[in-house]
Amino acid sequence: MSTAELPSKRSANLSGSRAGRAIGRRRHQWQPPSVVAGLIKNPEVIGRKSDLAGAGQVARLAARSRLTADSIPGASPRNSFEFTNRNQLMKSLKSLIAIGLVQVFAVAASGSAFADPALDQIKGSGVFRVGTEGTYAPFTFHNSADTLVGFDVEIAQEIGKRLGVKVQFIESKWDGLIAGLDANRYDAVINEVTISDARKAKYDFSTPYIVSKAVLIVRSDNSTIKSFADLKGKKSAHTLSSNFARIASDNGAELLGTDGFNQSIDLVISGRADATINDSLSYLDFKHHKPEAKVKIASTLDAADYQGVLIRKGNPDLLAAINKSLADIKADGTYLKISQKYFGTDVSK
Repeated sequence: MSTAELPSKRSANLSGSRAGRAIGRRRHQWQPPSVVAGLIKNPEVIGRKSDLAGAGQVARLAARSRLTADSIPGASPRNSFEFTNRNQLMKSLKSLIAIGLVQVFAVAASGSAFADPALDQIKGSGVFRVGTEGTYAPFTFHNSADTLVGFDVEIAQEIGKRLGVKVQFIESKWDGLIAGLDANRYDAVINEVTISDARKAKYDFSTPYIVSKAVLIVRSDNSTIKSFADLKGKKSAHTLSSNFARIASDNGAELLGTDGFNQSIDLVISGRADATINDSLSYLDFKHHKPEAKVKIASTLDAADYQGVLIRKGNPDLLAAINKSLADIKADGTYLKISQKYFGTDVSK
């Protein structure tokens, strides 16, 4: 127990005692250990504000005399202490301050480990960097004026508008598109990236902003093929390595190899193939540009693929902001307007 902790209020009023006055007069005089011991054994001497000077003198005298409680008659061993000089006290204070600072920095560091710097950085820079292909119509491609346009491009621009920043598109080939996100070349990928469990293990996805399903496409005048099961024994045109070709084969179709969607459609229209299976979005885009084409959807698989905005894990604030932007885009009619522009219908469901 230090002298600063000695009781401040006592029943006896000893502020005018000789001991207190003596201390006041002799602030800079050395006192023998016997005097100091007597003062320490009677802390009431320094019990009032008027005796604070005396309290300080007791501590200084004790420090000079190197007294301990054990050397004072009647002192309790439980309260044993050793007075130290001012330098020692300052060293102790510095040590305590250093320990406190270490704890403060440790707390700050642990907090920063859970911080979400991505959204703050985007808003601070005023730029939302988006990775996209630029060669995948109608989602992200260059028009005749070489301007980057497309469904995904406009969705990205609307997200940026609601974040209050500009969108900077960084084009990359599909094979390296997601790797660019790992390398922090951009903040998000908006390029018809299908949500899958494998990708969700490493990245975060926004809520889906577009939905696609496998559709069975036949000539407009075909009345014999009404379901996928009706493909048995029929000719179906496909890129042979595609999942759509596998679906056709599983349903008993004879496969005709093609270079892609357009050639497959041409074979169906010409009658050289009975059907083709492809993505509903590709079909809607085709019919939007060629409404007179004599093809129709005979059936649609129930299973759907969902596409979302892809971002790095550990950025919950950015993910929440993107999701809110997508919800607002749908709520105010902006989404439907963009969807009808590119597909002629709502592709969110």
